[in-house]
Amino acid sequence: MRAVEDKASSLKCYLEVIRVIEVRGAGEEELEFIAGCGRLINREISESVQRRIPWFTEKRQDGLVSLIGLLKGKRVGFPNMFPIEISPWGQVGRELFVITCLFVTGTLRIME
Repeated sequence: MRAVEDKASSLKCYLEVIRVIEVRGAGEEELEFIAGCGRLINREISESVQRRIPWFTEKRQDGLVSLIGLLKGKRVGFPNMFPIEISPWGQVGRELFVITCLFVTGTLRIME
């Protein structure tokens, strides 16, 4: 019975997190976070990120959509997605999105 209670408590905690995550369209200020896949940027990663930012900018003009998830104002993840009509993998459909990347930072915990 204790295991069931623990699972119920964990589920309640995750549902609370979902309720407080703000999701909005990613702006120019988030491009480095997205291009770096949420990593802390060091010199080695920075060069790669700087090469990827123009790609993201170009693909956004083509229809790429990036959202950003914020928990208490801190970036905690993002999805990148293309309208299915212009997906780079050739899926067939209409009025759908293909998620090409879904990133979530470490473990999310709520402090009680």
